[in-house]
Formats: sequence, C-alpha cells, structure tokens
Amino acid sequence: MLGVSAARTDAMSAVRSLLRVALLCAPLAAVHGLAAAHRGEPPYGLLHRARVGAEPATAELRAIDAAARRAELEPAARDAIGPRTKRLQVADDEAVSIAPERDGAWQTLDDGSRLWRLRVRAAGATDLRLGFARFAPPPGTTLHVIGADDAYQGPYTAADAAAGRLATAAVPGDSAIVELHVPAGAALADGAVVLSDVGAGFRDRFGRAAQADT
Repeated sequence: MLGVSAARTDAMSAVRSLLRVALLCAPLAAVHGLAAAHRGEPPYGLLHRARVGAEPATAELRAIDAAARRAELEPAARDAIGPRTKRLQVADDEAVSIAPERDGAWQTLDDGSRLWRLRVRAAGATDLRLGFARFAPPPGTTLHVIGADDAYQGPYTAADAAAGRLATAAVPGDSAIVELHVPAGAALADGAVVLSDVGAGFRDRFGRAAQADT
C-alpha cells in the first residue's frame, strides 16, 4: 500500500509540474502570436465565386525582402547584428488599424446575409498572418483569410477569440483576402472587429520560393 501511495504522489507531482510548465509557456505563445492551422468549411467567396462582387480593395503594407531577411538571420549575420525581437524570427510585424465600418467593401447577398472583403498585401512576403485587437462579431458570423492558390484559414467565430482578441494561422503568398460573412438580421457593431497587426512572413514555410525557382 505504501508503494502505491508513493507512486500516486509521484504521478500527482509530475502532473503539477506539467501544468506549471504549460502556464509559463502560454503567455509566450500569446506574445509571439502562434496560431495552429484552422481549416474548416471553405469561405463564401470560394464556394460562390460568381456571386461575389469585384476584386476587393487592397490595403498596401510595407514591402519585405524575404531572402534578405532570411540571410540576416543566418548564424554569422545574427551574431554580428545582435538579437532580434521579431515574432519567432519568422515574420516582420506591421501595426495597422482596419475595421469593416470604414475599410473594404460590403455586399448584401441574395439570402439577406452580408459579406465584407478586403485584401491586404505586403509585397515580397512569403506568407501572412493576421492579428485582431478586437474580435467580437455577432453569433453566426464567420471570418476567413484566403491566401495564394485559394489556400485559406477559417472559419473563425467569436468563440475562437481569447479575451476578445484573435490571431489567425498563416496563409501563403504576399497578399490575402480577409472575408467576414455576417448572417441575415445580425448587426456588426462599430469596433467589433479591428485588424491591428499583419505579420509578413519571410521563412517561406510553404515552399513557394523553391517552387518559383523550378
């Protein structure tokens, strides 16, 4: 009985240690904007291409030289220029302030629902990831981010927000369409969705630069 009790105590101690590690790591993940892939039902714009309006307006962001950024982070160059504070050394962040009530374009669909779309572009980036300082849309609303070759992340809903904030997983390419689909009868309040950060990736995690060279 003593051996069983000791084993149980050791197991509980191990669980407590794992929990402590998880709690310590969680804030780091939040700071660096890590987001797992989130791919479910395709966005309306891909399912019903003929029903969406013209190409959305583009918000042009700071261009990036992905190859140069990768070269900077080679060990010798990194030691020469000192430590960096970029997001896990995979993307350069740019602060923005984009909201559906003043940016992009709305379209009312046949079923009474509404579609908001805007393209964001950081020329030269290998991938993009988005951060929302505020993400509190009404129930039934979905958000998708559509990158190159129709690769997308979403749908995201209000349930995916943490303390009212949302970080999306990366999509390939240097431009992405942000698509918000609001159900009929629902009202999106001003300030309910605010895009505040765009991470312009340079690590070519999708292998697009290699494909272009072949």
